Formats: sequence, C-alpha cells, structure tokens
Amino acid sequence: MLSQFKKTFSLLKHPAWRCLVGSALFSTLSIGISYIAMSWMMISIHNSVKYVAFLMLCMWGPSVIVGAMAGPIIDICNKKNLLIFVRLLRVVGLAIFVVCAAYGSLHMSVIYCVAGLFGIATGLMSSIITALVREFIDDKHLLNANSTLDIVYETGFLFGAGLAGILMNITSVVGAMWVALVCSVFALLYTFKLPYKLSKESLDGTDTSKKKDIFIRQFIDSFREGVSYLLSNKSLCFIYIAQLLIMVEFMTTPVILAPYAKNILHATGAKFGDLEATLSLGVVLGGLVNPYLVEKFGNKIVLLSELLLLAVSFVVFIYIKTFVLAVIFYFLIGCGFSVWAILLTCAQKRTKANLQGRVMSLFNGISGLIILSLYVIVIMLGKYVPINEMYWFEVLFSIAAMLMVVFWDRRA
Repeated sequence: MLSQFKKTFSLLKHPAWRCLVGSALFSTLSIGISYIAMSWMMISIHNSVKYVAFLMLCMWGPSVIVGAMAGPIIDICNKKNLLIFVRLLRVVGLAIFVVCAAYGSLHMSVIYCVAGLFGIATGLMSSIITALVREFIDDKHLLNANSTLDIVYETGFLFGAGLAGILMNITSVVGAMWVALVCSVFALLYTFKLPYKLSKESLDGTDTSKKKDIFIRQFIDSFREGVSYLLSNKSLCFIYIAQLLIMVEFMTTPVILAPYAKNILHATGAKFGDLEATLSLGVVLGGLVNPYLVEKFGNKIVLLSELLLLAVSFVVFIYIKTFVLAVIFYFLIGCGFSVWAILLTCAQKRTKANLQGRVMSLFNGISGLIILSLYVIVIMLGKYVPINEMYWFEVLFSIAAMLMVVFWDRRA
C-alpha cells in the first residue's frame, strides 16, 4: 500500500501534472463554496427542492449541449487554451454574481444566467482534463493519476463546502461567493502556467484562412470516427455506461440533500456544508486506498464491492432522521462514489488516446441529458413525493452500474 502512495505522489514531480493538479484544487475549492452558497440561498428563499433542481437545470442545460459536441473540438484544438477558457468562464460568472449583489441587482434571472455559464464550463472541463491526463501520464500510472485527481476534486470540495458554511455564518452568501471568485482566479493563473506541447492534430499554427474549412471538416470526421469506434467496441460501452451512471448519481445526490437537510434533519447552513463535506471525505479516503485494493484484489471485485456499498448506503440513508447517522452513511456513500476513478481508468486504458476527448464528451453529453431529465422529474414530483424517497433513484443507478460491470467483465 505504501508503494502505491509513493507512485501517486511521485507524479507531482512533473511540472505539467503539478500545474494541472493545482488548477483543479483551486477550481474545486471555488465550486464547493459556490455550490453550497447558491443551493442554500435557493432553499432559504423558497424552501422547495424544485427551485434547487431548477438552478441545476439551468446549469446542466448548456452543459448537455456543449458537452456532447465538445469531443472533436478538444481532440483538434489546443487543450491548454480550452482549459483557460473554461476557467475564465467561471471567473466571469462569479464576478457577475458578486458585482450584481454589490449594486443590489442580484435577481433570480442573474443567478440562473450565472448557473448557465457554470454549465458551459462544466460541459467542457471534464473531457478536457481527461484528455490532458492521457497526454501527461503513461497508461501504467493512469489509476494513480485519476485517483489523485479524484482526491484533489473532493479535497477541494471538502474544504470548499466546510468553508462555505463558516463564511455564510460569519458574513453572508455574497461573502462566500467573493472567496469563491478569488479561488477561481488562482485556478486560472495555475492554468496559464501549465506547460503544454501541441499535438500533431492541433490547428494552432495553421493559416487563418484555412482554419475554418479544416476545422469543420475535421469536426465532422472526428465525431463520426468517435461514434464508429464505440459501435465497433461494444464491450467498452458497458464500462463507459457504468462510469456515466456514477456521474449521474454524483451530480443528482446533492440536489436532494439541501431540502433533506433543512426539512428532515432540521440542519443549519453550516451543518448542510458539513454534511456535504463528509461525502467528499469518503471519496478522498476511497481514492487513497483504491490503487492498493485494485492491485491486491483486481478491478472486478473492488468495483462490485464499492457499488454494492453505494447501493446499500443509499437504502439506509432514505430512512435516517438524525444528523449523526446521516453523517456516517453519507460518508459511506462518498466511499462508494470513489469507484468512479477506477471505472474511468478502465475506460481510458481501453480507449485510443487520440479518440479520448470525443468518446468521453459523448458520454458526458448523455450523462448530462439524464441528469437534466432527473432535475425535471424532481421539479415535477417535488410536491408529491417525500424528499427522502427520491434517493431510490440513486439506488437503482447503483444496481444498474453493477450490472454494467458484470456485462463488461464477461465480454472483456
């Protein structure tokens, strides 16, 4: 186990990887703060899950559109410049929020527009970083790299969620968003420092007059190639679908948590932040031990065990009424969510590196569409279904992911 830790942290010797990790840390710190602040603001004003779901709908609508089409762009263009664009979008969105708040014009329409900018950034970010990891890291170190990023994401969100609760108690939601803006600026600065060598397929350096025609032609050809590649590798689809299902769970679980914490656990904003932080803590712990577990027991056993833990923890969580038990089982849910890094690594290792961006973005687009549909369902059912009963969706997704892993293992 110690050797796996050494492998994981030895990757930080590489400047490009170090900058990518630093950028991701400050970005997720900002995301953690802004997510908790905006969600609690919505639930405090309206006290209904449908308004939190509508906020997420505004975020995931643009994310679905951008994410589904981003793959060919990512594989063709300069990935560093694309990541800078993504980081800049979050800075602009947060700046709009705090400036409008300062001038007393923070209307709901502004909040929803800011969520839309965040959605565009989210639709691009995951696929860009996945493609960059393939360029920076050898296949034999992919699990360590993905686990590191998973730990960084959740550590950032862990501290961001906790910090948001403290900041909202000391100052206000707007004060928390100012701190989120500062963190986003640091993420942008780290991205500017990222050493990056252009790939052969990049259009940078091409004459401006030729770029448009070349880009359109390559975009169409690349999209077709990505779809054809998946259709000819059906076993690969199973592992990507499993990864997709966990992503859907991860992005829909917090939407239900805000009204659940307020109305069932009777929690404050700070306790809501603490509860979110325990999930991140579970993902961090899982990310630390997963490389060792995979090395000792193999992918299949670890995948199925952690997915089973996820399903069982959600079933128990549905019936919990006390804050202490909620913390314990939300932590276990976080441990189960750490399975995502293993699923992603299995998918990456079996995908051609030059097709990684378009394949990943295609599935991100599909997952975004499912997430979008679930938000609509939550909005429609918010008045009729008890909030804790909505976690049955997550149980079903966990079971479906287990079936995908079994099907993938039989075909592998």
